[in-house]
This record gives sequence, C-alpha cells and structure tokens, in this order.
Amino acid sequence: MRFPRTTTTALALAAAWLGLPAAAQAQEPEQLDFFGDFRLRAESSHKLQTTQDRYRGRLRLRFGADYQATEHLKVGFRARTGNPDDPNSPHQDLGGTGGGAFNSFEFNLDRAFVRYDPDWAEGFSFTGGKFARPGFRNPVYGELVWDDDVQPEGVAFTYACDGEGSMSWDAYLGQYILLEQSGAAMAEDAWMLNAGAHARMESGSDSRFDAALNYYFYGDTTPDGNTTILTGDNAGNALAPGGKQFASEFGILEPVVAWTYLGMDQPLTLSGEFLLNTRAASGVGDQGWAIGAAWGQTKAQGDSKFYYQYSTVEQDAVFSAFAQDDHLLATNHDSHVVGWKHQLAENVGLHIWGLISAPNEVPAGANDDNRYRFRIDLNVSF
Repeated sequence: MRFPRTTTTALALAAAWLGLPAAAQAQEPEQLDFFGDFRLRAESSHKLQTTQDRYRGRLRLRFGADYQATEHLKVGFRARTGNPDDPNSPHQDLGGTGGGAFNSFEFNLDRAFVRYDPDWAEGFSFTGGKFARPGFRNPVYGELVWDDDVQPEGVAFTYACDGEGSMSWDAYLGQYILLEQSGAAMAEDAWMLNAGAHARMESGSDSRFDAALNYYFYGDTTPDGNTTILTGDNAGNALAPGGKQFASEFGILEPVVAWTYLGMDQPLTLSGEFLLNTRAASGVGDQGWAIGAAWGQTKAQGDSKFYYQYSTVEQDAVFSAFAQDDHLLATNHDSHVVGWKHQLAENVGLHIWGLISAPNEVPAGANDDNRYRFRIDLNVSF
C-alpha cells in the first residue's frame, strides 16, 4: 500500500523526533495489518444470591490494525463492542445492554498506541498510549489479578533476551494512569506501577519450565478530590467505614510457575500461582493461590484442549476493579473452572466452559452455597 508524500514526510519527522536513525527515517511504510474476532455466547448462571437464575445470549466483536510505519516504529489500534465504562467486558447482552428493544450496540476504542523498537538497544521496546498489559500469565487461566480485557493507559518498557543455550528471559516496567483530575480543588491523580520478569528454560525438545514474578502497585485508589470513580468499580474489596475508601492499599505480588511436557502426542501443562497483597489492611484476607492443568492444543483444525484450575482468592488479595469477571465473584472466592476447546476450522473454534464457585469468607447474613456458571462460545477470528 503506497501513501501520499505528505504522509511519508510527517512520519519521517516523527521518526526524527524519536531519534530514529536516518535509514529508518527515509524508509517508506511497509505494512498495514488488519485483524479481528467475533464471539457468539450462550451463558447461564445459577444459585445467584440476590437474583433468580439468569440465561442470556451475548456477543463480542473486535477489530484493529497495526501499521508498521518504519522498521522500528509501529502504531496500532483496536475497537470493540461493550460498555465504555466497563473495561472488563467487551460483551453485549442480546436484548439487554443498550436498553433492549433491538437498540444498537456501543462500539469503543480500547487500544491506541505507538511502539518503538530501537536498533541501538536490541531487545528493548517502548510502548505508549492505551495497550495490552505486558507480562507472563498463568497459561491455564491467567486473569485472577488482571482481566485480559482491561487495557492500561500510560507507558511501558520491555526487554527480551534469548540468553544462552536453553535459557531465555524477559522483563517489563509499566507506569499507568488510573485517574487524572484537573478541575477540582486539591485534586490528586491516581496511578499504578506494574513490573515483572519471566524466565524460560527448555530441556531439549521434550519439556520447558516457566517462572515469572509480577508486581502491581497502586499509588492511591481513593485520591483527594474524587472518592467515587474507583470505589464505584469495586467488585468485592473491603471498604473503610463510610464506604468511600478502600480498607486496604494494594501492592500485589504474583509469582507464577508452569511446566509443559512435549514428549507425548499432545502437550501437557501444569501451572501454579500465588497472590499476596503486601499492603492489605490488618484483619482482611490478603492471599490467594491457584493450581491447574491443561492437555492438548488448538493449533489446527480438529485439535482439542482440556483444562482445569482450582483457585482461592481472599477478599483483598487482588484489586477487584481490574480482576477477572468470568467468575461470579471477582474476589473472596473458592472456584473450580473446567473447559474444553475444539478447533472446528482454521479460524473457527468452539469453547465449552463451566464454573463452580463459593465465597471464601461468608459475610454476615449471607450463605455459602455454590454458584454455577456455564458457557458455550463460538469464536471466529479473521
């Protein structure tokens, strides 16, 4: 695809401002890649504590593009369905979200970023804007602390190194903006720091071992000048008397390990992770853990994958506003998740998923009955 001379000149000027070498500045744009996916879901939720059983159809549509402006500079975006005030979910309820009566669905921009990979610092990259959070995740189910649908805003630096022999590793550091305030007197901003490192060790062609440590530090979740935006997104964390501030601060350590055996017809993965909020208030649950296993793969038509994970998450072990929303409880839960994925065609997959979950600590006046959720997804990528 050829672009007008004015576009090429503007990109060259931007490249010069970033300090790109002359050869990269002169290079014409090479690649514009579009991508997307569609999901149709049937879901039922049972034994809910305050409402009757729920049955609903849902859908998700996402599409985006990556533009390789130069050899070292990429710009990307992604748009999606869903409520713009709910970053955890890009899904629309059929007959529900949007008011029902066949109202149109909302469509929002959830990624817009620039990424710079300097040739003078091999392995390093810089990303700024709104983008996918970097870092290694639990390969069986990796959203206990951070929902994959939540796209942070700010900057991130990453580094990857192949190392020597069978060893490779990577690391990242991100500074994210949670809330920027400009109009209120004595207003303060809310921010977070996210950092981590991951190492992979391979034993021939038969197995590999992954070990990672992620850290999530929230600077101020109830900043002066605004005490409602982040607490309004609370999905289970303890609140201080009055209900306008979180009882705990949040500095979450998340070590993750995974072992994959490749010496059979299908790969076998065993995983585990531990959660610890080092800044939790006294007397509030601050820990969690998960163990899981996966068998199979979904690389080609006819492939199947089975997986299971058990997790227990105490009330303030995670910051619930950005934790997963697949479970009926974002935090304070003991949960079993089981699933089966089957690749119907190259770009078409079926996913059947089930959850059994119960409160880890039962609030006064509530009961400890299990909650249940079942899903069937048809996923199409393009």
